[in-house]
Amino acid sequence: MSRKLKMIGLAAIAVLAVTAVSASAASAASFTSSAETTTLEGSQKTTNVFTTGAGEVKCAVAKFNGTQKGTKSEGLGFTSQTASVHPTYENCTAFGFSATVATNACEYVLHANGETDIVNCATPIKITIPVAGCNITVGNQNGLKSVSYTNEAGGDILVTANVAGISFTSSGGLCGSSGTNGTYKGSVLTNGGAANLEWMSV
Repeated sequence: MSRKLKMIGLAAIAVLAVTAVSASAASAASFTSSAETTTLEGSQKTTNVFTTGAGEVKCAVAKFNGTQKGTKSEGLGFTSQTASVHPTYENCTAFGFSATVATNACEYVLHANGETDIVNCATPIKITIPVAGCNITVGNQNGLKSVSYTNEAGGDILVTANVAGISFTSSGGLCGSSGTNGTYKGSVLTNGGAANLEWMSV
């Protein structure tokens, strides 16, 4: 009996060890670049759409500019778990009406593990619909899910957002009520200029 208990105990330890290694590997997703500091540029490949209970906000032009600063990793170039980009939107409509989207100093922090944050919003992102006389604002928030990555030919990365649970504040009227159920969907093709980019899942 003692021998059996000992074997069961060893088996349990082995399972825990494997689980710990798996969890470590899962958390080791990273972005790699051939440069230590990479200037990122992205534009929407499929329309980026922010949706609330009042309807859709989308723009003909969506651009993303930022940086990725990596740490030297043997055989992998420079790696980082995050990349930060500042969005700009032009020629927008909200709920079918002409709209403007002011992103101010806000940035999106993309995590290689699929999460994203909205940061640096001393002044929130503001969506204004003049004809409706209302607006929607989106401020700082962390741990939003999820974003996925696909490595493209030429050293680019396709960033695909399918983010839910975004908090927003509405001034009411045609803009509807404030909520925590906003979604953001769409894809962005991102390049690093002369640097080659790659997403690694482990």
